[in-house]
Amino acid sequence: MKWLTIIGVIALVLIGFLFFRLPQPIIELRPERIFDLGGFTVTNTILTSWVMIILIVLITKLGTRNLTMIPSGFQNFFEAIVEGFGNIVNGVAGASNGRKFFPVVFTFLFYIVFCNWMALTPIFNVIGPTEPISEHVLHDGKESPEEIFHESEIRGWVMEDKGGFTLVPSFKKVDFIQVKVPPETTNAAALRMLEEETLATTGRTLGQLEEEHKFIGFIAPFLRGVNTDINAPLGYALWSAIFVEAWGVMALGGLAYASKFFNVKRLLKGDLLNGLIDFFVGILELISEFARLISFTFRLFGNIFAGEVLLFMMSFLVPFVLINVFYGLELFVGLIQGFVFAMLTLVFGVGAVAVHGEHAEDHGPHTEGGHH
Repeated sequence: MKWLTIIGVIALVLIGFLFFRLPQPIIELRPERIFDLGGFTVTNTILTSWVMIILIVLITKLGTRNLTMIPSGFQNFFEAIVEGFGNIVNGVAGASNGRKFFPVVFTFLFYIVFCNWMALTPIFNVIGPTEPISEHVLHDGKESPEEIFHESEIRGWVMEDKGGFTLVPSFKKVDFIQVKVPPETTNAAALRMLEEETLATTGRTLGQLEEEHKFIGFIAPFLRGVNTDINAPLGYALWSAIFVEAWGVMALGGLAYASKFFNVKRLLKGDLLNGLIDFFVGILELISEFARLISFTFRLFGNIFAGEVLLFMMSFLVPFVLINVFYGLELFVGLIQGFVFAMLTLVFGVGAVAVHGEHAEDHGPHTEGGHH
């Protein structure tokens, strides 16, 4: 039985690789522009975040229409999640602080995990307006031909011009054009390199492709994973920092909380050695607050973007195995990243409201929401 399973997996890999492989993926780090709203550019990740918020509102509205004292169905499932995570929060922060922290950390958990999991559905990264290379990187002749080319490479599929949006080509041979562009290359030289590569790959020039109503380009999908845009994790990190600092100020008072970063009390008393130690420790605390923003942002962005790239590449190489192995992996990663972000916010919040050093004497015993 074991050998039959191994042979079956190998057969699926070979069949998928030879006959059902998707086109070579085009991976873009930055989000793609979809439309302009006044002077505001709406990218696909911004559009997706709006869709996610609407879906969350609809789900919660539909799921809480008929609340009962004895929960069942969706109400029972959601209450179990809220109660379970609430117990974790109370266990870390204490009952009083737990009630204050819970709405924020649970919102981070729910929204991040929801966005991560929705990004794994088949409607993401597959449908959107087509974007010709000439408009994307060569400016379609709008710039001087002597301007230095600002991309490191040109990539695109040979696509049919359907005059609108389309699906990512699937399960059929699609010519993929890729040109490495050396630094300091002009737009005119980049265009010549693209022409040569197109002729070598397809046997036709750019002009001949245009006569056949085809062009080299890619799809800017309407829906793309929110957390694959670094601005989204950065936004979460900023809001996390705002709430943590606000909790600290409300719990200790503005001056007492500020003294954690600018502690000159003993220095002013003439205790030079200990005063300098307190001062530099405070500066390190302040630096760690800013370093936390970088850590929060790149941990979430790096893991989710890397997961998207992994799925793209595996769908290109071994599409059948992708469903069983890598989707399960990304479901787990999506959950863990949301949980880690929420728990770190909680832990930093607990640290912010905890009484430190000399302030402990002024506040007396401090156990609720402090260190246990």
